[in-house]
Amino acid sequence: NNTEQSGAASLVLLIDMHAIRQGIRRKERDLGSITDDSSDRIRARMNLWSNKSDSDIGGRKDAIIDGPIDEIRIDIAINDKSNGKCVWRGEAVHDTTDANQWIIAEKVVLRLINLIGRDIRDREFKAE
Repeated sequence: NNTEQSGAASLVLLIDMHAIRQGIRRKERDLGSITDDSSDRIRARMNLWSNKSDSDIGGRKDAIIDGPIDEIRIDIAINDKSNGKCVWRGEAVHDTTDANQWIIAEKVVLRLINLIGRDIRDREFKAE
């Protein structure tokens, strides 16, 4: 019986949740370079002084480019089973730094489920 009832459904619910974790990305070392011209000459380049790049006088510039990132992303979509077109879609990204990702994910999914059918464009909410 359950198979027959689920086969008769006109909408399909899709829920996707994944965690995103990325450490700190730092600027690459760029004190200088050595290249071989495929001839008898080897070229060397070195920064003596720079306020943005690594240099002999200025030292290493230990700049952080990005991160750290510790968050979850949840996508809920409801599609029309007959033609595959999306009827409603909700997406949420939530920071999980120093928090239990599974507890936050559950709260965010419940909030999104309560918003099904509503216009949620650019809406912010807290996982409570």
